[in-house]
Amino acid sequence: MPGIYIFYGSEDEVLYVGKSIDIKTRVLSHFSADRRTGKERALCEANSSIEYEETSGELSALLLESIRIKELIPIYNRKLRKAKKLAVVTSTLNESGYKTATVAYRDELTEADFGSVEAVFRTASQGKASLREAVKEYQLCPKLLGVESGSGPCFQYQLGKCLGACVCKESPLTYNARFDSAFEKRRVRSWPFKGAVMLPEDPAAEEGTVYVIDQWRIQKTLSYTADGYDEEEVESEFDYDSYKILSRHLLRSDVRSKLVPYTERPSLDAVSEYGI
Repeated sequence: MPGIYIFYGSEDEVLYVGKSIDIKTRVLSHFSADRRTGKERALCEANSSIEYEETSGELSALLLESIRIKELIPIYNRKLRKAKKLAVVTSTLNESGYKTATVAYRDELTEADFGSVEAVFRTASQGKASLREAVKEYQLCPKLLGVESGSGPCFQYQLGKCLGACVCKESPLTYNARFDSAFEKRRVRSWPFKGAVMLPEDPAAEEGTVYVIDQWRIQKTLSYTADGYDEEEVESEFDYDSYKILSRHLLRSDVRSKLVPYTERPSLDAVSEYGI
């Protein structure tokens, strides 16, 4: 049984929200003595009661976990909490044609950012740390990434570890190609479809959930059985954690090849079988 579970303390405070494709087995594993860490032991000792919510599959469990963590702010969850500000890495071309990076705080992302935001972090320090890693792994220039200041060549160039973009010794074409590779996995992609698409949780299931998604936002959910389906509107803002979950599913070749555009009041066959 897939879904999420919530651990509560003695004062009904929310301790932890988790998800699993098998809720019972996952909850019991928290209490298994041979698997307990110090944090898990403290969680189990503080736990007073447990609630759970079933979902129609793993995708729904992932999305619901992200939503509940942001709503409930559990003590033992750190990831997926809603950040007050997002540390956003954007890129621009300097006068010499090299890509540069800037980290700035933003309240939210909009559709205009899709394809231009290189990465998103919960804190500026995480963003700066990631840029420093990119300097080492991809031989990027720390000056062009904004993690080093001063005039003249960067320190990495003097050590022979920067190929000279800071002093125009390297071609912008080759430097920018490495820059793009460094951020490939973190880049917020442009919406790859012409409009809204339907994403069934499990196209082989006789009943379940279909998500209607546009611009990385869930617009509607369609809950279907063999007899018909119910349609529910969703007021959804862009959420980076949900974006990561949805993009992993939507950009899989086996899923993407079967996606169909959403039309108002689609047929039951279209809802339950990808429209094929």
